[in-house]
Amino acid sequence: MSNAFISYSRKDLAFVRLLHAAVVERGRTAWVDWERIPPAAAWQVEIARAIDEAEAFVFVLSPDAVESEVCLAELEVAVAAGKRVIPVLRREVPARDVPPELAGLNWLFLRDTDDFTAGVDALVDTLDRDAEWLRFHTRLLTRAAEWHEHRGDDSYLLTGTDLDGVQRLLAASTERQPPLTPLQTAYVAESQSGANARLRREARGFYLTSLGYGALQVIVLYVFAFDRVNEGALKFFVPTWVFPLAFGASGLLITRPTRAKTAVCALVVAALTAYLMYVV
Repeated sequence: MSNAFISYSRKDLAFVRLLHAAVVERGRTAWVDWERIPPAAAWQVEIARAIDEAEAFVFVLSPDAVESEVCLAELEVAVAAGKRVIPVLRREVPARDVPPELAGLNWLFLRDTDDFTAGVDALVDTLDRDAEWLRFHTRLLTRAAEWHEHRGDDSYLLTGTDLDGVQRLLAASTERQPPLTPLQTAYVAESQSGANARLRREARGFYLTSLGYGALQVIVLYVFAFDRVNEGALKFFVPTWVFPLAFGASGLLITRPTRAKTAVCALVVAALTAYLMYVV
């Protein structure tokens, strides 16, 4: 990942080289497409991946940039990816020509008449603002894009501590910017749905095992050993089949079962069975 993706017009190449060097000198990283080749299928994939993996998107504003097919395509990708967009004014642009995605944002000024060092410092400060959230947003976007590229393959979903960590951070970050994109939101929701489905499958297997064990105890006690043990012994072994049967049956019958619900049902059934056998 990089701290920033820099989008620019070819005519601003010399300035961008200075800007890139200054950003790197301050210990930050920036991805720049030095070739500026026209859009093509392979280009689109590479650029989209580079933007996804950047924490912020820097747009070098100039009359040529706002007319550049490449720059506008990169801006479109960045906005769709929910990136923090930072306009850097290099050369004056008529207000009517400024893309609406940039018009309402706070601009940084790095024209020939501006203090270059102060402008770069301001850019780095902007890149560092809420850096933890930006890194999280970028990692989540990268994983969501990978999941999407593999057509929703479940093996790319968040699981275990990864999913728990994402949910905790999201719960504490409802107002942070930039917000999650629809793709990120769908990815987290699908990961949670997958985790719930796995838990239900595991619980169902657990309940079936418990039910099978209880049934086996009943077969052993009352089919094969009934004539070999006395009534007291049969009553003594009642818990060995009552609890597993009650636990397994309750878990399978309860809608959206949980271990706590099933345990309570099992205790109630067991208590009733014990009362009927030992008291009544």
